[in-house]
Amino acid sequence: MSSYYLLAAVPLLCLISGTLYWYDKRQAEAGRRRIPEISLLTLDALGGWPGGWWAQQRFRHKTKKWSYRVRFYLAIAINLALLYLVVFAGSP
Repeated sequence: MSSYYLLAAVPLLCLISGTLYWYDKRQAEAGRRRIPEISLLTLDALGGWPGGWWAQQRFRHKTKKWSYRVRFYLAIAINLALLYLVVFAGSP
């Protein structure tokens, strides 16, 4: 049953992540209050990283800041490692 929630949650997290990157880019351009990086990274680490990655490329946002990129790719690596464990943990 929980896998059904996961199937629904990941696309939703991707959509939210992409939307927040877009919003943060607009806020940055306007010189207004931004979304904290930890909020974006947490959402990506929870599974929204495909949407975050797409939005970064599409809006050219958060693509040059090295410290952010390292943490973003670490979130992706953790997600992929957990996916591997879930898929292959029960395999003989």
